[in-house]
Amino acid sequence: MVFVMAARNWLGNALDAAKRSQIMFMDRDDILNQFVVTNLPLPVGVLPGAMPSGGTAEAPF
Repeated sequence: MVFVMAARNWLGNALDAAKRSQIMFMDRDDILNQFVVTNLPLPVGVLPGAMPSGGTAEAPF
């Protein structure tokens, strides 16, 4: 998470205000909430215990 915040800060300082206003930062929870709000099914493997055998513990995005 430290690298994400550092990248966010770097982009904010490197871009002018007009370009910054066109960037939307979203973390994992924000992305998952968009699925819920738009009533779309969550991607396979997002829910705990839903991973197929051999899957990773991370979300597919």
